[in-house]
Amino acid sequence: MMYSPISKFGRSVISLYLFAAPLLLTAADVLHYYHHFILSTLAFKMSLVTYVIGSFGLAYLFEKKALYYGLAGAGLVTLGAITFSAISTVDLFQDMLSHGHFKDEDMLHLKNVMGTSKILKTIYLPSMYAFPLGLLVLSIGIYKAQFTRHYIAILLCAGALLHTIARILPNFQFLFLSEAILTVASLMTGIYILRYENLDK
Repeated sequence: MMYSPISKFGRSVISLYLFAAPLLLTAADVLHYYHHFILSTLAFKMSLVTYVIGSFGLAYLFEKKALYYGLAGAGLVTLGAITFSAISTVDLFQDMLSHGHFKDEDMLHLKNVMGTSKILKTIYLPSMYAFPLGLLVLSIGIYKAQFTRHYIAILLCAGALLHTIARILPNFQFLFLSEAILTVASLMTGIYILRYENLDK
């Protein structure tokens, strides 16, 4: 039986964050699909926060051999979350303009202006892939941790890679498939965290 450094209540909170993160991400994409742009951005930013908190909570539970992967992964997830938060604000701005009274030519001109002034490059490039890379590093920690199963790490890797591809293409089917995989991986991790016994027992 493996033992946890924190109470069952603390582990329940970490599990809740881990499970809520991909669900909020899915909600954000559904809301965006139906043109609820402000609500979509809000759900997306909340998802990023839950991913960051859940990642550090998970890293705290790792044994020494997996701890460094947990901390590195959580740090990369945080860096990526900051970038994606900025990206979501830019996307909200563009969505509101494109669904307002602006013509396609106006939107094209705006994108050209932003591109030539290197605004988008400044936001996108420095940590564009830090978020999925952080999930991949976390999956190594999960693989090495004694209280979880190896297949959870494989699921998390697959979800992170598919989600990255879906964002680049973009592909809505890939997006929902990746989010379903991330949800299953998060749920299974949460279950094993709850089964992790308390040291005080």
